[in-house]
Amino acid sequence: MRNQVIKRHQAYKIKSKQTLLKAKAKNFKLIKQKFLALLFLAFIGYYIFPYALIDETKLRFQKLEELSFFQLSEIEILGTNKLKHSDVIKVAGLRQSKNLLSLDLENIKQLLEQNNWVKKAEVQRVLPSKLSITVLEKRPEAIWWNNGKFYLVDIEGDIIERIPESAITGVSYLLLIGEGATVTYSDIYNLLIKKGLIKDVLSLARVGNRRWDIYLKDETLIKLPEEKVEESLDILMKLWKKGKKPLSVVDLRLIPDKIYIGNKF
Repeated sequence: MRNQVIKRHQAYKIKSKQTLLKAKAKNFKLIKQKFLALLFLAFIGYYIFPYALIDETKLRFQKLEELSFFQLSEIEILGTNKLKHSDVIKVAGLRQSKNLLSLDLENIKQLLEQNNWVKKAEVQRVLPSKLSITVLEKRPEAIWWNNGKFYLVDIEGDIIERIPESAITGVSYLLLIGEGATVTYSDIYNLLIKKGLIKDVLSLARVGNRRWDIYLKDETLIKLPEEKVEESLDILMKLWKKGKKPLSVVDLRLIPDKIYIGNKF
């Protein structure tokens, strides 16, 4: 009797083990099928669906571009002083027959900023049919005289345009002289502003592309050193405060060792 129970128990264990193995195999098969299905869907989504979506989006955008509702009918131009509206439109390559949505705003911005008079440009769409352009023009601050030619330059020393000699008559711009004068102009200009001297300056001459000579409106010549420029200007200010006779020349090239001063009379 005991043996029969043992045999029956062993047979049950074997059968249970076989059933468990079959169930595991079935579950593994199902998991494998699901994994392959997900892998297939991932492949479709990655390689096929995006292109279909992009193509459809492009098609819809192209249809929008064809609508007369977005036809460019107004171009607003703000911030211009020297440049005419027609100049801006020509430089930007704009035509009112174009569709507003088809315009490359970044390209228009780059084209405008290539113009010597334009410091910065902003371009915006105003739906449905308006384009807004805001221009920040360069402001002439000086006239550069080099090799017998005259050029308008801004505060940063950028050349704006060449001008005829007749155009400098009656203007109040500072006169820059010599090769390399535009390169370091902003540095000396800022120093003269800082020291409160700029209002007295008539012209700045770059000597040997190494240092500056300053010509004042009262005909005084200031010779600055190659280095220690700010220190030399401080010395000049102290000399003026002493209230001596009018000076014809102040040579500061050898500071602090030597200073040469020439009186007018």
